[in-house]
Amino acid sequence: MLRGLAALLVCLYHFTNYTSPDGSLLATDDPVRQIGELGINGVFIFFVISGFVIPISMYNGKYAINRLPRFLVRRWIRIEIPYIASILAFLVVFYISCRMYMWNFDFEPMRFLHHITYTVPFTDYDWYNVIYWTLAIEFQFYIIIAVLYPLFVHKNAAVRYGSLLVFGLSGILITNHSIFCHYGPIFGMGIALFLLKSGKMKDLEALLFVLLFAGVTAYTHDWVIATFAIATTALIAFVTIDNKLFNKLGDISYSLYLIHGIVGGNLLFIFSRYVDSYAGKLVLILLVTVASIASSYLFWWLIENPSKKLSKKIKV
Repeated sequence: MLRGLAALLVCLYHFTNYTSPDGSLLATDDPVRQIGELGINGVFIFFVISGFVIPISMYNGKYAINRLPRFLVRRWIRIEIPYIASILAFLVVFYISCRMYMWNFDFEPMRFLHHITYTVPFTDYDWYNVIYWTLAIEFQFYIIIAVLYPLFVHKNAAVRYGSLLVFGLSGILITNHSIFCHYGPIFGMGIALFLLKSGKMKDLEALLFVLLFAGVTAYTHDWVIATFAIATTALIAFVTIDNKLFNKLGDISYSLYLIHGIVGGNLLFIFSRYVDSYAGKLVLILLVTVASIASSYLFWWLIENPSKKLSKKIKV
């Protein structure tokens, strides 16, 4: 449910803050837009979830460092195939738009290559889709967790707690937004919860780590992000909701995250110029959100779910 909620929040952030050469869909002081701006925090909900889900799956699978290559290949297949498919979808839609509006279409092979390797932030290129920067952070996390996991579950408590402390506090020293460590305390909250759930950390210790990392997050980012991160950690720890609709939204959350801009953003580009009334704009936001969810289910069925099944064939 949380994954679905996080993806939906990011959608609403982009749709309520939509701006085109014709102007903004909603005024900057509009209350709906201001509420929608909170949706950017869906990104940090994903970071906490990854901090919890990835290590607990490694724990259940009895991960060992000698399985690192297979672990990374499995994660790469799971994430990369839908990611590349969304890039190709973007390029196709952009090419069609260029033909329709007489824009210049210029495909740069090196830009495409840097997208595949998540190295765009270290070049002069821009992301095709603004949300892709978060996938680069996630993939950096996969590499780091594959290396550091044995320290996090070490039988010596000092090693466990010391490595987690360094991991979380690294966000103070490294302030580059393109480097994973800047988000270390946010992922660290999920890892602390994992250690609690796996019996490798006591309640009070886990609480202290979460509060410490929340403080670091408030210092390095802001208190709103820290609040969302704490709330996510608490929901994972204490709340269980099993609902078919929410579960399905969670299933397609990655697909929704990848293509909501391609679908919803382009629908807003086409139709926003014809809607003048405030009520009409709100209805348009609702309709493009529904269209994005429906398209995401199709994308999940065609692309993401098959890649997920393929990744599971690689045993780690």
